[in-house]
Amino acid sequence: MSTNAEIPSSAIPVILLGEFEATAKAFSEAVLPDFDVVYLSTIPDLAIKALPGVLRGQAPVYLQPDDKLKLETAASAPKAIVVVAGPAFDDAFVASAQQALAANDLHVPFFKQREYDGNSDAVGADAVAVAKTAHVEELAARAVKALKKAAEEGKLEGEDDGVYVY
Repeated sequence: MSTNAEIPSSAIPVILLGEFEATAKAFSEAVLPDFDVVYLSTIPDLAIKALPGVLRGQAPVYLQPDDKLKLETAASAPKAIVVVAGPAFDDAFVASAQQALAANDLHVPFFKQREYDGNSDAVGADAVAVAKTAHVEELAARAVKALKKAAEEGKLEGEDDGVYVY
């Protein structure tokens, strides 16, 4: 999922979870220059296993070399996890991921889109809509606003493990 865009060193590294790589790429580009997606997972089980290492700046072995380099050379460890549409990344997934992180003494906030209400039919419909560029840009703008607010409030400093809506 690497991009050739020059990433500002002041960009805050984040993790992105979502089922669609095309959406993730558009979302990642739309959150620049404030936030840099340094790791993407489209598979929930794999994400839960990889998140503790990724939050420590350790790239999973399956990443492409460019993506490994991006994670390993980030200005710092990822500060937040952003969830984009997809029924597989639901509230139960977030709870499981939080448990896995807590077991590793890692604390990082999750951000999920406001349309998500736990109804897999609604999420499925929204997941299709996310593929549209305008919708991705709107989601990214909302995510950036929520992430900036969290940064201002000190919630991206490794002590907060809440779930916030964007």
